[in-house]
Amino acid sequence: MNVYDILYPPSTPYNGWVQIATLNKDKQMISLGYSDFQHIKEKAENLEINPKQDYYIMANTVNHYTKRTSDNLFSLNNIVIDCDIHSDFSTYERDEMIEDFIWRLNRDLFELNELPKPNVIHYTARGTQIWWHIDSTSSKLIFIYEKVIDYIVIILKSFLDEYPELKQYIEIDALASKNTVGLFRMFNTHNTKIDKDTYVEILHNKSFDLNELLNQLKESEIVKEYIQQKEALKKKYTKREKKAPKPHKKNSYSALHYKRIRIIEELAKKEDTVGKRDMMLFLAFNSARQIYPIEQAKEICRTINNSFNEPLNDLDYIFKQKKTYKIKNETFYEYLGVSKDDLIKMGAYELSKPNITRDTERQQRKMEKQKNKDLAVQLLKSGVAHKKIKEETGLSLSTIARLSKENKS
Repeated sequence: MNVYDILYPPSTPYNGWVQIATLNKDKQMISLGYSDFQHIKEKAENLEINPKQDYYIMANTVNHYTKRTSDNLFSLNNIVIDCDIHSDFSTYERDEMIEDFIWRLNRDLFELNELPKPNVIHYTARGTQIWWHIDSTSSKLIFIYEKVIDYIVIILKSFLDEYPELKQYIEIDALASKNTVGLFRMFNTHNTKIDKDTYVEILHNKSFDLNELLNQLKESEIVKEYIQQKEALKKKYTKREKKAPKPHKKNSYSALHYKRIRIIEELAKKEDTVGKRDMMLFLAFNSARQIYPIEQAKEICRTINNSFNEPLNDLDYIFKQKKTYKIKNETFYEYLGVSKDDLIKMGAYELSKPNITRDTERQQRKMEKQKNKDLAVQLLKSGVAHKKIKEETGLSLSTIARLSKENKS
C-alpha cells in the first residue's frame, strides 16, 4: 500500500488542505501548492523532483485558500515524532545507529505494546520520523493532540535512558512535533545535506482514534508515574499558604537575558541549527519577553529565525507561550546542546571585562564608610548621643548600636 493512502486516505470526510514545499537556493521555504486528500497522492507522484533540492509536506491540514499558520489549522490527521542524529558520523555509522534504534524500539516498545506500533517509519538519512495516522480530528482538540505527543515523547526518552550510547546522539524534537502546521521531510525524496535518498517502511494501515490513543498511552507505567508526579507537584503548590507577592524588580536580570539573546544570535549564524531551531527560538523568546515589550520580543525572534540556514516558516506556536520561565545557566546551555567553553571557543560568548570605574567607586564608598565608622567610635567614646552621631556620620542607628557594643567589649 502507498504511504499517501495510509497517512492521507482519500476516503477521509473531514480534512482541509496539505501544503508541499521546497527550499530554494537561498534556503527560503517556497510553497509548491496545496492539495486535498483525494489528490495528494497524484500531486506527489507527478511532482518534478529536483535531486538538488529538499522537499517537505504537512502532517495536518489548514483551511481552504489560507496560509499555513496555526490560526488556520483545520484538522489533525497525523502525529509525527522527529528523531535526528546530530553528529559527524559517516553515512555507514549513521545508518547503523538508525537501524539499531528502530530495532530496539520495535523489540522493547512496539512488540510489548508499551507504545502503539506506528503506521510508518520514514528514514530521512539524518534520522527517522515516526508517523501515527489518527482519524481526522477537529483542531479544537489540539489539547488532547499535544498531550498524546507529550506521553509518546516521555516513553521514548525513558527508553533512550536505558541505552546511553543511543541517547548521546539521538535527539527527539518534541517542539517540532507539536507544531501542528509544521513541515516534515517528504517521503522518498533526496536529503541534500547527507546526499542520500530517504525511504519509507510501512508497518500497518490501521488508523487511531485520538481519545483511544490517549487512554492507551495512559496505561503505560512510565506515563502513570509521570502523571502521579505532576499531580503531586500540583497539590504541593496548591496547599502552600498564599503569601503577599513581593514587589517585582523591573529587569532585575536584564544583563543575563541580554547575554542569552546575544549567544543565541551568534549560534544562529555559526552553527548547523537544523533540529535546534525550535529550542533556540523558545529560549530567545523566553528571555526577550522579560526585558522587551511583546512585539519587540517577537521581532527579535524573527530576526534570529531569518539568520538560520533554513528558517522556520511559521513562528506562531513559539509566540503562543504565555509563561516566562526561570532557567538556570546550566540548563540553558544543556538546552542549546553546547557548553560555556564551546561558546568561548567559537566566539559566541563574550567574557566579562573588568569595570575599572565601577571598582574604583566601590573602593571609595568602602573607604568613606570606614571613615564614618571610625568617627562614630570616637564620638561614642566622647559620650555623644546615638541620634547625634547618626546626623554626623549618616550611619544607621543599628550600626551605631553595634559599634557601641563592640567598643564596650
